[in-house]
Amino acid sequence: MTETEKYVTTTTDVSGNEATQTCSQPVSQVIFKALLDYLRYFWPFTKVLILPLILLFAGKLAMVFLPTWTLDYILENHYRPGIEAWALLGSILLCLPGLCMLLYGAWKYLVYILSFNFNAAQVLQNQPPDFGQAYNQALEKKKPYTMLLLVLALIWIPPLIYFTALIVWMELFPSILNWVPLLLGGGAMLVVSIYFCLCFQLVAFEPELSNPFAILKRSMELVQTNVGQVAMLYGFVLLVLFSLIPSCLLWLLNTTGITGIFSLGMEFFVKDYLTKAAPSGFDALGPLQSYYQELFDSLLNQIPAIALELTRSMLYSFFSALMLGPSTLCFVHLYLNLRPQYSTEQLDSPIT
Repeated sequence: MTETEKYVTTTTDVSGNEATQTCSQPVSQVIFKALLDYLRYFWPFTKVLILPLILLFAGKLAMVFLPTWTLDYILENHYRPGIEAWALLGSILLCLPGLCMLLYGAWKYLVYILSFNFNAAQVLQNQPPDFGQAYNQALEKKKPYTMLLLVLALIWIPPLIYFTALIVWMELFPSILNWVPLLLGGGAMLVVSIYFCLCFQLVAFEPELSNPFAILKRSMELVQTNVGQVAMLYGFVLLVLFSLIPSCLLWLLNTTGITGIFSLGMEFFVKDYLTKAAPSGFDALGPLQSYYQELFDSLLNQIPAIALELTRSMLYSFFSALMLGPSTLCFVHLYLNLRPQYSTEQLDSPIT
């Protein structure tokens, strides 16, 4: 058996048609090339994500703290009978700036999920990535892309409800048997994720697929041709890029004390929020007054620990989101590896 024949497989796709697929490279080589391309353009792929991620996190903080501070300021310094309703309305309206920042940052990041595929094509053609051009190319496909995102969201809503209900059940009725449906459900979600993992590449490089269900079907057909390779690469992306690397970066920041410095700012926000959220009606609790007072005081004593955990969570999410570049390059390399009869130059034209 030759090295080329080693990666030839004959399978049946989801339409029932026999498909012979040549995988020109082993998955280790696909990963190596993708990471090498990413390291060549590490900073360009990283810096474009910083602004949308900052907007995401800043929008979340603004939605929580800006209305709280405003409501507290009005009630303390400009209180008069009947002002409560107007102050509450004003605080609700002040959620809008944070919400706009959050939505804009989320939309920018979602567009980059698609546009990075065009940047990956530029890199594979030995061209420096042009993020402005790729971003505009992604916007031209916003209709099929948005429809695909909506369908994917609808697909994942039932599993989210299932796991939420299961977690509540496990809290109410703890048993080792509860892990059986949890593992079965997690395994099913993993399988579905693997079969749908090439959807974004299909939106980018196969413009004749405008129907989201056709895109999902085509992704399943491509993955079916070599499930083993796709599963190994998906596992690498999930475990190494989105888990191990962010954990290592977070450990580095924890060891050097940088996380503690960031948590000082978070501590200010948490302390201010909890202080303003303190129940003012302890006196009305009667015999429970001392219990709730001690409970709330113990919570205030844990502010540094709470702030540190929130900071770690935000930093971990930030590092994970920055892995969009290498993960996209991995899947574009995989996409071409499953379609070796096409050259990288054809990524700018429809592929059928």
